[in-house]
Amino acid sequence: MTTMATAFRSPATHRVRSPHEYHLDKRAAEALLTDVTALVESGVRPTEPEFYDRHWLDVELLPTGLRDFLQRFRMTESHAACLIQGLPVDDVAIPPHWDVPHSRNHTLVPETIMALCAMCVGDPFARDCVQNGRMVQNILPTGSDRRDLHTESGSHCDYLAFLGMRDGHVTLASARDVDLDDGTREVLAEERFRFAAGPAAVLFGDQIEPYLRLDRCLPLDPGARQALDRLLAELDRVQQEVAVAPGSLLIVDNYLAAHGRLGGDWLKRITVSRNLRRMAGGGRHPRIL
Repeated sequence: MTTMATAFRSPATHRVRSPHEYHLDKRAAEALLTDVTALVESGVRPTEPEFYDRHWLDVELLPTGLRDFLQRFRMTESHAACLIQGLPVDDVAIPPHWDVPHSRNHTLVPETIMALCAMCVGDPFARDCVQNGRMVQNILPTGSDRRDLHTESGSHCDYLAFLGMRDGHVTLASARDVDLDDGTREVLAEERFRFAAGPAAVLFGDQIEPYLRLDRCLPLDPGARQALDRLLAELDRVQQEVAVAPGSLLIVDNYLAAHGRLGGDWLKRITVSRNLRRMAGGGRHPRIL
């Protein structure tokens, strides 16, 4: 059973598209730091779901140009990711390592800025089974060198926001950059792949620039295996490594790009939905699923 039309056309170009970038100037960064520091000193905690219910108007603390940039990113889907650079950062306040005692208290200002940016593209949420439902999650160094490219199919999020705490890197590969023949695309658009929730297509939506679903999927037949192998080879070919340094925020469209990361990085992460109602689960808070 197909989930998208069977007439395919390859993208007009196979140029690898870098994340759309926005640079905060020094004056804007200083003003943002002052405003957000005052907000944090009032006792707000972006790690708690109530922050997003009570402080959605505080997105106006962000520069107008940045808010417009994020809205265009959300509405146009012209890029698989966007990178915001020049955000205020206090290298002295941020601990050198994630396991320094009380390190969370020293990262509230950058976490709050990240939360405000995330609210510009949707509704932040968390899974109760992931870091006890913490809204801003620590993505910590692992023993492996690299996490394979994947989408977050299990969490059903639309966007992932990654904030650099110490020099970090995220690998990206956009579904719109791959070069696949029509036959391969047709197979990938059929429900011939088993995911945790059941059989589904890997490519879905628009026939020219489809969305991507790629997270622990199992091909159900040899033809599906061959098509998936071709897609994975193409994603590997077009993948790029994006530096997410302190003061940088990377937002990935989970429908357009697969992502991975290097195992030694320390990042902060927020997951974002464009429609929380479709995911309502009756948990302890509507944002904790």
